[in-house]
Amino acid sequence: ENLLLGTDEGLFVFDTSASDPKMTPLSNRKYVQLDAIEELGLVVSRSGKYDVVATQDITAMTKFRANRRTKFETETKLKKMKETKGCSSFTISKMKESVYLCVAMPRSVLIMKWAAHPLNRFMKFKDVSFENPPRSLDLVELPTGDLKLYLSTPSRYKCVDLQSMTIEEIVVPGMDDEKAGIPLQCIAFDDRIVICYTNVGLVTDLEGLASDTKQFKWRNSLAFTGKLGEDYLAAGTRTAVDIVNHETGKIVHVFETSKSRIRELSFLLSKSNKLFLLAEEERDSMKTSSIITIQLDFAQSAADR
Repeated sequence: ENLLLGTDEGLFVFDTSASDPKMTPLSNRKYVQLDAIEELGLVVSRSGKYDVVATQDITAMTKFRANRRTKFETETKLKKMKETKGCSSFTISKMKESVYLCVAMPRSVLIMKWAAHPLNRFMKFKDVSFENPPRSLDLVELPTGDLKLYLSTPSRYKCVDLQSMTIEEIVVPGMDDEKAGIPLQCIAFDDRIVICYTNVGLVTDLEGLASDTKQFKWRNSLAFTGKLGEDYLAAGTRTAVDIVNHETGKIVHVFETSKSRIRELSFLLSKSNKLFLLAEEERDSMKTSSIITIQLDFAQSAADR
């Protein structure tokens, strides 16, 4: 497995399956956000001087070998989406039959839908006006096929019904905004959604808050969350990660950094049953970084429910 790492200084690849993995430079173009759509054979990035969303060919990336004659972006067929110039973030949402790209622009959220052959590109689907760039973008498909977009402000989520274009503000039942904490991410499972704040998580129907909504209080105030497999989520702080069953709220695994080391964790990505973290450490006034992989044993975790 290859892990792509984007930085302001360029793009690097890290072979996670190698016995002695090393970082290999691929390009000096700025890459600040990356995602992969294996089903379409694409890598999607927010990159370049003007923060534009672009697509590149996965197969060409895996075969690329750095040399002086071939530029990485040319070899991998980089295609910029000019209408996304100046964006602050994007998310990829894979639904039953469609793939959507949500892009946070300065005054709106641009939603694009993949158009298959012969077009083979993302095309504008909806444009949702929003005063400021949202902190998170989470698109959810209901059993009816309708779509809802969850956007976060510094204090609350807003839910946009993309059929009627009506906007609903999400309020945590029986709790003020300060106690709930900062909105982080909405994570959709088969028939439920977990609305994550730094201090609590709400588990409810895909259609929105319901009478049977469950509320989980995290062990510590969170810095990030991510989905693991079909049933679990990672609830992470800067020093520890809890793996939580989304139905019961039960913690099935805990990863903590050593108390003897000054190490700060950041979320990179989650894929299937694997979680990738960046660990930054300071020792003797020197800063180093490493990549940590956490792999969840689904069979064991199911037994621990």
